[in-house]
Amino acid sequence: TWIAKRSLIVVAPDIVPKLGLELNELSQLCEEVKTLLCILDRPNYSNFISPAIAEKGPFQIAVSSSGISPSVSVYLRNRIENELLSDELLALAEFFSRHRHIVSERLKDLKRRRAFYFELIESGFAARLDSENALQEFQSRLDEFCAARDSGMPDNS
Repeated sequence: TWIAKRSLIVVAPDIVPKLGLELNELSQLCEEVKTLLCILDRPNYSNFISPAIAEKGPFQIAVSSSGISPSVSVYLRNRIENELLSDELLALAEFFSRHRHIVSERLKDLKRRRAFYFELIESGFAARLDSENALQEFQSRLDEFCAARDSGMPDNS
């Protein structure tokens, strides 16, 4: 059968009868021959769901409603791309990547490193990346973070 020759089928539910099949028949045939099937808006007949993917720079964020409301998934994906994944945040991620070794040398513990990065993100540091003093501020903030830890301040990470 033509289904066995396919590894993946994505189809709108109104097309299935035009293939001479009912939804449950197509679903069953795909199961038998191990073909991935996504019938749009019909998760009960599908054996996989395709998430809405937000992609910007190095980030790929998948949003899924488990097939119950693809339009909500697309809406969320658009909000993530347009509101959360700003150019400023992308620049911050690149800055962190370039200077990761500095933080890793000073903060061996993953929780501490994460707490430091979160603190920087929430402080608005990304808005100052264009400053010629960005690296100096970054290093000063790291020094302060390490000093606070060394002075016995509680670890909130």
